[in-house]
Amino acid sequence: MRSRLTSLTLILALAVTTSAEAAPAATCIDANEIRGFVGYVLPDVVGTVVTKCGPTLRPDGYFNTRGSQLGERLAVGKEAAWPMARSAFRKMGGDFKGQPKAGLSERTIRSLIDNEMVTKLTSQLPLTMCRDIESIVAPLDPLPAENMVQLLAAIFGVAGRKGSDVKACPPQ
Repeated sequence: MRSRLTSLTLILALAVTTSAEAAPAATCIDANEIRGFVGYVLPDVVGTVVTKCGPTLRPDGYFNTRGSQLGERLAVGKEAAWPMARSAFRKMGGDFKGQPKAGLSERTIRSLIDNEMVTKLTSQLPLTMCRDIESIVAPLDPLPAENMVQLLAAIFGVAGRKGSDVKACPPQ
């Protein structure tokens, strides 16, 4: 079970670390920004994973029967999470096509997160991990969406303090 939780954490952490390029972040990302980033990207990540994994899983399994409902529940908080997600993204380090992230428009940042980051993250997901991910996510379903976001953000925060290019701030 521990290795499965680690796998899910790594997959979600890829959403942030794959955008960081090789440049270290200028400042740390605080817990609210991490929670905002996770809350913003998680509905799209879940939706894409459910779509990608669905054909490889049992028709009566969790993703194929309730995965889209989970994505909808998570999407309720997506817009409220945007300001913190934007702030976290700007702190991730690296440039975008030679331009510092701090100078990117809100529209450009949103497009990068919505399209490029989620696509890059989910395209790297091997189909052999679908059953593992489903077995981790299914027991979390009874949690309210906000609690899921908080749990995954806390895991990412811990992971982000341990040798990541995207540095999470120490707990306050």
